[in-house]
Amino acid sequence: MANMVSVNSEIPEVEYIYPLERIALIASKLQGHLVPLFNGFKEYYETLEVKPIDITTFKKNNYGKFGGQLKNRSQNNFWKKKNRFRGKDIEKFITNAYVKALPQNDEEKIRKIIISHLNKLNEKKFTIIVKEFIDHLEEQMFFETYEILNNEILNKVATDNHYVGLYAKLVKELIINKKWQRKMFNIITGNDGEFFWTLNRLGQDNHDNEYTGPFETEQEALDDAIEHNNFKVSFCVFMENKYKERDVYQQEIKRTSDLFDLNIFAKNKYNNFLKLIFTSVEHGVFKQELLHHVLLTLIQNRELEQFTYLYEQLHSNAKLKLNTESHNFYENKLNEIVNQVAISPKIKFKLQEFFRLNIKNTNAFEALTVIDSSESSDNTPVQESDRDISCIISEYQMNKDYESFISVFSKFDEEKFKNFSSSIVTNILEAKENDAKILAELIEKLWLDFPKYSKIFGSFITQNLINLYSEYEIDFPKSKLIFANLIKNWIEISKENKEDFISNLREKNSEDEDEQYNIELFIEKVVVLL
Repeated sequence: MANMVSVNSEIPEVEYIYPLERIALIASKLQGHLVPLFNGFKEYYETLEVKPIDITTFKKNNYGKFGGQLKNRSQNNFWKKKNRFRGKDIEKFITNAYVKALPQNDEEKIRKIIISHLNKLNEKKFTIIVKEFIDHLEEQMFFETYEILNNEILNKVATDNHYVGLYAKLVKELIINKKWQRKMFNIITGNDGEFFWTLNRLGQDNHDNEYTGPFETEQEALDDAIEHNNFKVSFCVFMENKYKERDVYQQEIKRTSDLFDLNIFAKNKYNNFLKLIFTSVEHGVFKQELLHHVLLTLIQNRELEQFTYLYEQLHSNAKLKLNTESHNFYENKLNEIVNQVAISPKIKFKLQEFFRLNIKNTNAFEALTVIDSSESSDNTPVQESDRDISCIISEYQMNKDYESFISVFSKFDEEKFKNFSSSIVTNILEAKENDAKILAELIEKLWLDFPKYSKIFGSFITQNLINLYSEYEIDFPKSKLIFANLIKNWIEISKENKEDFISNLREKNSEDEDEQYNIELFIEKVVVLL
């Protein structure tokens, strides 16, 4: 086989994702057909014995393979055309047949077996669980098994962000192992010793089966069957169709826009689907070109929240990270549309971490500095100079020059103090551990040195920090501990009465349903840690 190589062969280093001129052609070349991108998996075998071809005797068979061992075959039988026969028509051509006796089975039984093994999957016992999984799949191999398996993997991915990469790794192992896939077929022998194959189908009578052949050997029949009905093709086509139908995810996000928790769940389902594509590329199941196609279509369809999520995954991956030219390509594409699309502050902030965007308003925190929803339904206007807040925070992280920092900070008015609080807390949440510690120590110094700011921060906790927490509660599991420590330290430094402060938080109410939910969530997750 052309794509078979020895495991001892040197595997080439992964190159940066394709050059700019190739990226630009992807969308036009692949309209309506993505399978070539998905179907990029390479298999490596532990042993592959390669023998020189006997050029005096070799003959070509109907698969394009060559070998001197074919020299004794009958010329007429060898070039016999492969056909398909209905079960009732093939009976007159065969003298005996070995047809696998189908056990009493149904789709629901197969689904339960698959779900039980998916539930067991974990990194520590991955190899053992996958082996058991494949052993059980061999006993339940029908044409419908692929579809059930694909759907259940995607169902798990939708609700299990932590293990998305493990499911991609599972797909890779299922693709490599052909033994379980071959159990899908029955092989029968004809009158002349030729072989035919047919699919095992749930609920189908053998009399109505379709038989494909003839083939010279049983192995040739199996090879042809697996070529046309393998898990790799099934999974690739399944993922392609789901990507083309991704409007389902967007519709669910819009439908739940007024229901905070359901809306977060809907967004996570879409993000997890994209993460499955990304991790499948990472494990070699799909071609790297696929990431470009997905990123481009997300930009073209103005799905910037999903583009940001996928680009963030790519940016933090050392193996697949984009080169400078490709990065600039996406920066230019974003700048073409960024002022035509409504972007949430959180997404705008993340985009500005990766790209230089030419947008009219570059402050990513204005929505978080609104007093509260009961006083105003519109975002508070923010001055252009407020972008300096992010700059001085970044500069302090690098040089830790407190004197220079407070020379700017001391000039802030009350409104800028609020903006600064949103910015520095967001940075603490998303920074690496060392950087987060530096910023936490900075804000504690400011509470000590600027009592006015300390008082404003106390107001910020009850007015804005609660809503900010809800933004990070799902994606940042450690956020509740970070918030609790911040508040604990503020109470100690500002010498607030802890019991009174907690009591005021518990009594806080809002007429806005989303904000009221955020308050209850904050009390349940954060306040209990104080």
